[in-house]
Amino acid sequence: MMSEPTIEYSFNNQSNLDANTKILIVGTFTSPLGIYNGYFYGAPRNCVYKRLDELFDAGNIFQTLKKRLIDANDNKNEVIEQINKELSKRNVAFFDVVEECIRKILNSPYDKDLKVIKYSLDMFKEKSCSLKFIIFTSNTAKKWFIDNGFQNYYALKENNHAVLNMRGKNNAENVKKFLLINSLVKEE
Repeated sequence: MMSEPTIEYSFNNQSNLDANTKILIVGTFTSPLGIYNGYFYGAPRNCVYKRLDELFDAGNIFQTLKKRLIDANDNKNEVIEQINKELSKRNVAFFDVVEECIRKILNSPYDKDLKVIKYSLDMFKEKSCSLKFIIFTSNTAKKWFIDNGFQNYYALKENNHAVLNMRGKNNAENVKKFLLINSLVKEE
């Protein structure tokens, strides 16, 4: 017997997004493996934590925290708190465009298989006042951001956002945007 799809909720309520956030890493919705592991980008093959280490010259801080997040024997709440602390030090936060959804195909990691129930616009309106830069983890995240009213609260311009290749190697343009972001973080 097949199980009925259930409503899934984002991790936005655990995000460190606040008035000090300058850089927001925006995805669509956490994959099933990420949900199983308890936080944004928790799927073993996801490269966001590696990119954070590269971006902020953080050694392996973020990758080590991700390994701890995936480790079933570690205290997830403590690890999430440490991830948020490291992100906050750099004025960075995670955020998903989708707040609630149902997967049309059980355990599918693909955005095309999401039936969106609610977008995260209310939380974004409330907490995004100091943003200087958005990193989209996919073109779909950027499209859903544009198509669902988020631009009313943060207008996308050529120099205030990027879509980064999270798999494989980043191209030279993205590396330049990394440098721009690094300057923003050190700016204040």
